[in-house]
Amino acid sequence: MMEIKESQQGGIGDVGYYLPKAFLGRPTLDGRPNQMSRVTPYYKDMDAMKGIGVESLPKVARLAIPYEGAPIIVDIYKRQNKAGMTDYFVAGDDFTEPYAKHDMLRPLEAIREAVALNVAADVLIQMGEIKPDFIFMSDWQSGLLWAYLEESVNEPDALLRRVRVEVPGPGLVEFSLPAG
Repeated sequence: MMEIKESQQGGIGDVGYYLPKAFLGRPTLDGRPNQMSRVTPYYKDMDAMKGIGVESLPKVARLAIPYEGAPIIVDIYKRQNKAGMTDYFVAGDDFTEPYAKHDMLRPLEAIREAVALNVAADVLIQMGEIKPDFIFMSDWQSGLLWAYLEESVNEPDALLRRVRVEVPGPGLVEFSLPAG
């Protein structure tokens, strides 16, 4: 999970943007080309992101994530960018602008945003949409990723098992995550 050019915010954004590009330019040890995917928030009120036109991109899934009695609803969109990477945008009412829900000023809202982003990345992996050999996380907000993945493998009542996943198709198609 990392930032993209449209959402760069300082040094960690530079690493999150340029590191994948460097990997794309290098072959793997067995000579195969690298493939890169990024999962990033779609900040709907951020001027640089408005030009992406996320609503016109293919929708991968809609998630309803259980959270304090009212689900967090996010849509995940997919873009193949010019550098050859696949970007997955996590869009929803919780994602307005970077740091709009700063962890020191509005911690409960920042946690809600972090939960939504981590669950979305984990669901993409569980669906087989992303098949990572390794995972790079560019900031503290992505730290729940490992906990959710580990829990999803071992716990029958894990959070990921309670996420409602709808995928595009004729009518409503629900995806069930694999059993642990």
